[in-house]
Amino acid sequence: MLRRAVLAAVLGSWMATNGLAADNKPKVATVHNPDQYVELRGVPAVKAEQECNNWARAAAVEAILRKQGVQMDQRSWVLKQSGGLPCIDRLDSLEQLKRIVDGEYALPDQRRVRVTARYTAGLPASTDTLLRPLAFGRPYILFWSGRPLLVYGAVWDELVYQTGQKLVLIKRLQMIDTTAAGDKRSISFERDKDQASALGAMFDVEVEEIGANPWTPPHNPALDPVPNPARTPVHNPARRQPEAKP
Repeated sequence: MLRRAVLAAVLGSWMATNGLAADNKPKVATVHNPDQYVELRGVPAVKAEQECNNWARAAAVEAILRKQGVQMDQRSWVLKQSGGLPCIDRLDSLEQLKRIVDGEYALPDQRRVRVTARYTAGLPASTDTLLRPLAFGRPYILFWSGRPLLVYGAVWDELVYQTGQKLVLIKRLQMIDTTAAGDKRSISFERDKDQASALGAMFDVEVEEIGANPWTPPHNPALDPVPNPARTPVHNPARRQPEAKP
């Protein structure tokens, strides 16, 4: 039910405004729905093998794919991007990472998947961009002061105008630092405490299974074949069976 409610909110009518800054609150709203939230369960606890930004980003990509049923190790992304396994904080462009991640892959379990990455060069202009992946069950990468963090939850206030337009003011973003361990892994961006200007680009990765039928119609007994007695052979015990030849 929570997923449906979040999906309806994200795909509804939105105002094209950034709802992270506190001074964006509207003057008049007919309906105020406070503390709406979404939190993804079962996000894989992937730890970056090295404590630097290129490994943090690769570990986050691994976690996003694993959440969607695809096992691809973080090392493969570092190798494809750097040709080795260096530990560096300076990151190449997101367009280059997109070219590395995008493609069709054959998995060990015989499945074939298409992986598609999308990114924004800076903080998205509207909050639906920040909430949409979560509504579809996907964590995503968001850069905070240059650090790639894994977003898995959000809390927001929803304001509805008489016109039916909705303004979503994000209050909190729940994130994971893949380079940290224990309690230090969990990080929260608080709208009333932190600067929205410190948030930067976002990177989202979606998996689509190739050749899979995502929906199977329910069984309909009326469509089952009906046997025709005229064409069905009837067993007659009185009929002698031919004797086997020696």
